[in-house]
Amino acid sequence: MKEPGKKYNDEDNMLVNDLRSIVSKARSKAFAAVNYSLVERNWRIGQRIVEEEQNGASRAEYGKHVIEVASAALTKEFGKGFSETNIMNFKKFYLKFKELTIPQTLSEEFKKQKHQTLSDVFASPKRADTACPIRITPSSLVSLRTSNTSRRQEGT
Repeated sequence: MKEPGKKYNDEDNMLVNDLRSIVSKARSKAFAAVNYSLVERNWRIGQRIVEEEQNGASRAEYGKHVIEVASAALTKEFGKGFSETNIMNFKKFYLKFKELTIPQTLSEEFKKQKHQTLSDVFASPKRADTACPIRITPSSLVSLRTSNTSRRQEGT
């Protein structure tokens, strides 16, 4: 193990800098993925609550019941974060942004296309660029690079 306070040589510095970069990029991707997942989860919970309320009997009374049930069940199974206030906020979030299109998950897309795995997509005899739900274009790569560069400059 390297002694604290000892300086690295140039070769070691290059290695350490590369490793730092790998870890930093992975962390950024993980944070972004978690953040997106939470936004998607909250929007979908709000959507489901609104759908349930619209199928219910007397609006105000039934709406309160739906939120109470959702809060109790989710809190019991998943712990904190699903108070009645939060569930109500998820509903408000959905109502405010209901025109938002949350893309389907990859697995939902595969089920729709009757594929089981990625290899099924690529092994398909009908495979065309449109058959694959994953799109990587030069502009998306430029966008990703620009996004990562601006995050690094901001210190995130």
